[in-house]
Amino acid sequence: RRPPRSTQSRSSAASDVYKRQTYTQNKAPIIETKDLVDIIAGVLGEIIDETGEVENQLITQFNAKSVPQITIKEYMQRIAKFAHCSQECFILALIYIDRVTNNIENFVLSKFNIHRLLITAVMTAAKFFDDRYYNNEYYGKVGGISNQEINLLEMELLVFIDFQLQVPPEVFFSYRKRLIEQEESSSEDNAQVSMQNLSLIHI
Repeated sequence: RRPPRSTQSRSSAASDVYKRQTYTQNKAPIIETKDLVDIIAGVLGEIIDETGEVENQLITQFNAKSVPQITIKEYMQRIAKFAHCSQECFILALIYIDRVTNNIENFVLSKFNIHRLLITAVMTAAKFFDDRYYNNEYYGKVGGISNQEINLLEMELLVFIDFQLQVPPEVFFSYRKRLIEQEESSSEDNAQVSMQNLSLIHI
């Protein structure tokens, strides 16, 4: 049984109308959450392929003892299925991850840290952006980590991004546009990706 989701005063219907208006104003195409998740998973996978051999990588709370068996794509699909968050949370999570790599010296995305970083960033985004969200324990179960661990990871993420959760609309839509364009480019040219271009399990 899932725990009750916290609610805010703004109605879902009003949020949906506002979302459609905002996307229209920014000339942003509406895409399915599954497609967006697959795009982001592909981007992160290519980034990790590029940075995996970087030396002197910083070891943090996000590093697992071993590489999780579940792929990034499968993990993100699991989060999308069970976290019930808005698709905007996945873009916000990517922006938060980008902020971590920019703020923290020698922090490099790797197969050891990406899963814990993803579930923590998505959870944080949902709590900040969505009208309704679950408690930390539930997100921990979705991500395959304990409640104690996800609490520690949430605080570490907030410290790493200097508690800067706000994302200006122009930044959000810029990331979103470049994600979609990158996917189109990759499909045509198999172009390489870097984070600069975008400026039950246990793990």
